[in-house]
Amino acid sequence: MKLFLIILSLLPLIAFSQLGGRGVYDFQNISYSAYSTSMGGQLLSDGSNDLQLIGQNPALLINDSIGEFSMNYTNYIADINGSQLLYNLKKVKSGNLAFGLTYLNYGSFIETNAGGVQTGTFSANDFAFSSYYAQYLDKDSMYSVGTEARIMFSQLESYLSLGVALDFGFNYFNKQSDFGYALVVENVGYQFVKYADVREVVCPRIHFGLRKGLAHAPFDFVITAHDLQRPNLNYTDIIDEESVVDALSGETIEVTKNYSDLIMRHLNLGVIFNPIRNFNVRFGYNYQRQRELRLVSKTGGAGFTFGIGIKIKEFYIDYGQGKYSAAGTNNQFTITRKF
Repeated sequence: MKLFLIILSLLPLIAFSQLGGRGVYDFQNISYSAYSTSMGGQLLSDGSNDLQLIGQNPALLINDSIGEFSMNYTNYIADINGSQLLYNLKKVKSGNLAFGLTYLNYGSFIETNAGGVQTGTFSANDFAFSSYYAQYLDKDSMYSVGTEARIMFSQLESYLSLGVALDFGFNYFNKQSDFGYALVVENVGYQFVKYADVREVVCPRIHFGLRKGLAHAPFDFVITAHDLQRPNLNYTDIIDEESVVDALSGETIEVTKNYSDLIMRHLNLGVIFNPIRNFNVRFGYNYQRQRELRLVSKTGGAGFTFGIGIKIKEFYIDYGQGKYSAAGTNNQFTITRKF
């Protein structure tokens, strides 16, 4: 209960914080779970035992996953590749303890001098080491809280940076009604070692998620409201202005506020089809991604996601795909084994 009160006390502090993409260590905002990737990029409330989901909500560590080892491989856009390793160590007191390692490599870049002459190549990498703890709040095992503490290291050519961050999660899931909801406050952190002269901001984020399974049909529906700390998720903030001035003509243009677009940019939608035990097919939709990365002439599938999972004996194998645009697709593979 103390952890849940900490989560509530943090909400006013980050209600007007910056959005990801305007701060440092944005690699921590990527989904490293094939399951959540197929749900539009996020899945906060769940009743399954997918260990990789604790990266989305640390309160999900309370599921029956003690002794599990999970490995994710992320084939991101272009030459960007990443991985996440997780191990649910054991029960400690009234909760569960796990550790994780996250790695993202941005590929090789051409290095040139001021005259444009190639002098070599350089690389860029991000790392994070995480510890997770979660416990139930009630005897019926429906309410749980969890936290993730991580150390982040970033190397961009010869520039280095070091920071820390905390995530806090709350989860409710009722197995009888197959209904759950969750609240997550993530990226509450600080950059200790700067790349150069400027100390950058670690941008906190707030998410809320719902999941409901049907009683007489093999379907689960998921809705995630992400980045609630920032009402306007448009790339520019012109929606907050009454008018803007055209940079070329100098004319004043009245701004029409589209509130339905503002709301939908916060929502990811997903559906899970469970035709038989230990097998599922998943589809998702990320509205903001579709609006920002679609081509002018066609969407190119931007914003749509897909996934499939199967359990074979002690192994759970999962695949997730997220379409960013006609030029790039995020493919992820997750393998989990219980020892």
